[in-house]
Amino acid sequence: MVKKISNIDVAKINRSIIYKYIYFSEEKVTVNKLVKKLKLSRPTVENNIRSLLEGGYIKSGEQIESTGGRKPKTLEVVSDFKYVIGCLISYRCINIGLINLAGEILEKKDIKRTFENDKEYFDDIDKAIKSLIKKSNIEKKDILGVSVVIPGPIDNSLDEVIYSPPLENEYIDIKYLKSVIELPVCVVNDVNAIGIARHFFNADNDSNKVYLNIARGIGGFIWTAGDKYIGDNGIAGEFGHMKIVPNGKMCHCSQKGCLEAYISTSCISDELDITLEEFMEKLNEGDKRITKLWLDYLDYLAIGVTNIYCVFNCKVVIGGEITEHLKRYKKVLDTKVIDYLPFDKEKVIYQIGSYNKEDIILGACVHYINKHIDTI
Repeated sequence: MVKKISNIDVAKINRSIIYKYIYFSEEKVTVNKLVKKLKLSRPTVENNIRSLLEGGYIKSGEQIESTGGRKPKTLEVVSDFKYVIGCLISYRCINIGLINLAGEILEKKDIKRTFENDKEYFDDIDKAIKSLIKKSNIEKKDILGVSVVIPGPIDNSLDEVIYSPPLENEYIDIKYLKSVIELPVCVVNDVNAIGIARHFFNADNDSNKVYLNIARGIGGFIWTAGDKYIGDNGIAGEFGHMKIVPNGKMCHCSQKGCLEAYISTSCISDELDITLEEFMEKLNEGDKRITKLWLDYLDYLAIGVTNIYCVFNCKVVIGGEITEHLKRYKKVLDTKVIDYLPFDKEKVIYQIGSYNKEDIILGACVHYINKHIDTI
């Protein structure tokens, strides 16, 4: 039997539709615009606006010119109505930020510390979060949750990270982390967080795009038809583990010949017992051995980019720690990509993005911002 929708249900649906329009609109919003765009009656819009104003969800903004009658006021979402805490865990650092509904980072805390998969490490994260909340003078009830970003495929239903080569651990148990933080906690993959941030906060409007994130590990994010694609069990985009060299170099996943074994930053730093910055310095100085390794690196990267393009037939965005060093060698990479590409040789199939830890934190927080929006 189909459940009947009550007047209360209809009112809630309309209220949610109106709030979402105000939240996501890139233009100034007025009551007249809501009536016209949403095709709702004026009394319906005005009643819901009154309810949202009284609840503190939205506020009146500036007065704008009118085509006749009184000058209307714009309507804006109250950014500091609720907050989310984002926590990025990387191999040598913990980055924590307090974010409002507009995606503004209000407070930040960076802790230099090497990752350890133990109780003391996660306890320190909890202490840092509590310190950040205290410093911000925000009440705990106004924090929607904590989004923890970890490099590696995530399965929140199992409360574990399957493996995380960038953290040099295979199985990371996050049950303790979820239990020690006295707020709702979700765990997000770092590359997913970057892609979600770009699209949710209107930085990237392409309907189809694939992200290839290059750091100590290799990850991917697939954006298609206006939404993310996660696959059957949430780990789509593991481009680092597609095989490009039969029986090739050993990868962190214990398989041979993976893309990650050839284009991660660790393969041009850790394996040589130098930092990525030291590698690039030697390259810029003209070191012959380093130059040969770098040209080989660009070869494998070109193979990875063209393979991904051939599968998804949309632009590939290269991101991660390597990007700041890669831009000056783009012409070399362009040539290699064209050589490997079987079609669309005149088309620009990739771009070099950027690497910003704040973007990762913002993307992670979208989970709780979306939940908040859906409850209004």
